Amino acid sequence: MRVFVGFASLSCGYRKFCRFISQRVRQVHRHGPVSPSESMEEASSRYLVFRAPSRGQGIGTMMNGLAAVLVLAQKHNRQACVKWAAFELAFDWRLVCPPAESYFAVAAGSTALLDADAVLELWSFGESTPLPTAEELLSGNRSVVVVHGDGGGGLVDSSARPLELPADPRLELSRLLPPPPPARLVVHLRVGDLHEPSRRGLFAAAGIAAAAVDGDDDEPIAMAKRIARVLPADAYVLTDSQPIRDVLCGSAKWACPQWGVLPHSAERSVFAGGGQGSPGAEQRRSERTLATLRTWADWWAIKSATEHVLHTPSAFSESALRFSAAEPCVLRDQRALDVCSARSRSAEEKRVEL
Repeated sequence: MRVFVGFASLSCGYRKFCRFISQRVRQVHRHGPVSPSESMEEASSRYLVFRAPSRGQGIGTMMNGLAAVLVLAQKHNRQACVKWAAFELAFDWRLVCPPAESYFAVAAGSTALLDADAVLELWSFGESTPLPTAEELLSGNRSVVVVHGDGGGGLVDSSARPLELPADPRLELSRLLPPPPPARLVVHLRVGDLHEPSRRGLFAAAGIAAAAVDGDDDEPIAMAKRIARVLPADAYVLTDSQPIRDVLCGSAKWACPQWGVLPHSAERSVFAGGGQGSPGAEQRRSERTLATLRTWADWWAIKSATEHVLHTPSAFSESALRFSAAEPCVLRDQRALDVCSARSRSAEEKRVEL
C-alpha cells in the first residue's frame, strides 16, 4: 500500500489520471478493498452521473432522482456517481467515480458538459428524454452519461424498495444525527404548499377545519392537538410548521430535533442575499450550510426508522422511504391518522391498552 500511495502522490502531467488514482487510494483507506463486482464495474469504465439540483427542486425530489440512477446503473452495468454539492456536503460516496474534468468543463463560471448528447432528463413533469432514446443511451458505449431529474418518465419502477444508498454520513452530519438507537417510529408532518392541496394530506383545508374543535385555536394548532391525542408516545417528530412543533415538541412526551423549523431546501437559495465579499456573506453561507446539514439529518432520521414512518404526502419523506425497510403510512386525512397511529403503536402500548 505504501508503494501505491507514493505512486498516487507523484507529480505528473496526467492530472485526470492522478486524481482518479488518488481518489481510489482514499476510498481504500476509508472503506477497505472493493468487492470483485465493484472492480468489474470500474473496469467497464461506464458511469451514470446524477447531477443536481435541477429545475429549482429540493432535496426530496432530487433524492428520488438519485434513487432512479442507482436502479438504472445496476440494470445497465454502470457505476453510479453523484455531482451534487448539497449531497457531497453531507455524505461520502463509497463508489469510485471519474474526475469531473472527464465529463464537465470546469473553467471558471462554466456549466457546460463536454458531451451534451450524453445527458438524460428524467422528470415526472415538464420535458423528459423519450424512453427509447434513454434506453439506447444507457445501454450504449459512452463512458459517462449524466442524468438530471426526479427519476420520472416511466423508465424506473419507483415502488422498488429498500434500495441501498452507497454513502456514509460525513462527520459534519453525524454530529447532528439523533443518538442511537434509531427511532422505532418517525412522524413527518409537512403542512405543504397552499397551491398544492392534493399534496397537503391532513393539512388540506377540509381536514384542518374539521380538527378545529376549540373555537379560539388557530387551525394548525387545532390539528396539532388532534394529532397529539392519538400519536404513539415513542414517536420522533419532524415538521415544517412552528405551531405544530410548539404543541408536539413543547411536550416532553415526544422526541424532536434540537433545532426549530427549517426552510424548504428548494427555497434556501432565496436567503443567500449578496455575493462573495458582501457584508455578512460568510455568515449567511455558514447558516445555509448548517440548515442544509440539519435537513439531511431529518431525512436520515426518516430513512433510519426501524419499524414505521407516518407522513403527510411529501417527496422528502417518500424519497427517504426508498432507502428504508420501515413500513410507511400516509396521513392523507383524519381517518388515516387514526388508522396509522393505531397500527404503529409499540408492543408495550398495545399491552397497556389490553
